[in-house]
Amino acid sequence: MIGELTKPKKNAAMKTEERERRGRLFHAVNWVAKATSTDETRRVLTFLFIAENKDIVATDGQRLHLARVDHSFEPGFYRVLKTGPTVWIDRQEDAIGIVPYPDYTKVIPEMSPDTHAISPTGNQSYLFNLCVGVHGAGGGVVVNSDYLSDAVPNAARKYVVHISGTDAVSAVRIDHALGTAVVMPMRTN
Repeated sequence: MIGELTKPKKNAAMKTEERERRGRLFHAVNWVAKATSTDETRRVLTFLFIAENKDIVATDGQRLHLARVDHSFEPGFYRVLKTGPTVWIDRQEDAIGIVPYPDYTKVIPEMSPDTHAISPTGNQSYLFNLCVGVHGAGGGVVVNSDYLSDAVPNAARKYVVHISGTDAVSAVRIDHALGTAVVMPMRTN
């Protein structure tokens, strides 16, 4: 069964609350889909996963996007067929036989005392510079700047960055209105 999501347009027949709910769902699925893996050898990670508690999650092993929004999708694995102005997802009944989805809650870092609240009204390069400041430029550990950019959806007006301590191999946690993103640092040497 293919589900189609489109960004809702202003419509006199649709109540504001319903339009906002659909808009949040559209942005959430579009955003979470960015973290699905393209590596077929890790097949379970090529799906968007909807948990029993309605979490919408995807990870490629280097980053994780978790959305908590109101929706009526059944729990299970979903193949993302198309993203952009229209999002198509297809529930994968045959995916039930594959290994279970990883326990994504275990990789989300706890809130850190080293919390940096930032607003995207400035420049998103601040997010990258903040992470480089903690992870150290040229120290053999990097944070993928594309993953950092993807971690903050276009719809997010505010977000909070949590960096667990000052350890060069700390994960970066980014919380915003749609959910939580985690970006893992990578060693370069």
